[in-house]
Amino acid sequence: AAEGYEAFDPTFVQVVRLDRPPESRMLPDVDIAQPPPAEFADVLADLQGSTPGQRDAYLERMGAIPLPMRALVARVDGRPVAAGTAMLDDGMAGVFSMATASAQRGRGIASALLAGLLTWAWERGAAHAYLQVDAANAPALAVYRKFGFATAYTYHYCGRPGERA
Repeated sequence: AAEGYEAFDPTFVQVVRLDRPPESRMLPDVDIAQPPPAEFADVLADLQGSTPGQRDAYLERMGAIPLPMRALVARVDGRPVAAGTAMLDDGMAGVFSMATASAQRGRGIASALLAGLLTWAWERGAAHAYLQVDAANAPALAVYRKFGFATAYTYHYCGRPGERA
């Protein structure tokens, strides 16, 4: 603080025990499938408003991950509206890159996608799942709460005003 640094972007790390697969959350007009990695990276970049360089870096990271991974995209009328991934590591499932198109929020699409990811992880022996979520992201927190996720700890970044990335 004496050097002018301020805390920003408080983030929750949440966990849940996977005693059983979550209840299926199928929606009749939503198709959830696992696309090829390049297509997944395109969808995620579009949903998150990423630059082409950020999209390419994400795709490169996907290809370098040695862990079992599941990447899912939800589509409505053939258009991608949500995406997310899960990775397995020693009985733990990390949930990453969850994103839903703003016009599609509140319909249960993120819940259906998350149920698919957690079921996949549970079927492969995951006993717990974890994720990180922006503390101000109330819609995401509501979705995760439905699955039993609870905050294990919080963290934040520090930076000088005007120097934050």
